[in-house]
Amino acid sequence: MIVKGKVYKLSGNYAHVETPRPKACESCSNYSLCSGKDVDMKVLNNIGANIGDIVEIEVSEDQRAIYIMAYLFLIPVAMIFIGYGLYTVSKLLLLALIPMIAAYAIGLHILNKKFKLKSEIIRITDDASIECNK
Repeated sequence: MIVKGKVYKLSGNYAHVETPRPKACESCSNYSLCSGKDVDMKVLNNIGANIGDIVEIEVSEDQRAIYIMAYLFLIPVAMIFIGYGLYTVSKLLLLALIPMIAAYAIGLHILNKKFKLKSEIIRITDDASIECNK
């Protein structure tokens, strides 16, 4: 997928780019959660884009993202049901959730370090038809 955005910050070999939400987002049932805000991306800047440049970014689709989303949302729901089951047996058994919550938090930390979308600036354009606020 190729998206356009505006570079607003540089950090090393990476550029921070703000891109408008795609039109497909408007039909999403969760659109109200993000309020249609622009997307901030940290992308590889091998072509030397500067602050203020309008760039095209190639975002590779990664199937692992589905599994990560399942981990982010389904594990907490499962812990709620497990906690309810433990609570019905004994209130003291709720303490068993503490190691589960700690393991979940450690898993999130590991995923945050290891999983990165492969996004790269492929060209600098003169087309200023995007609307970014930064």
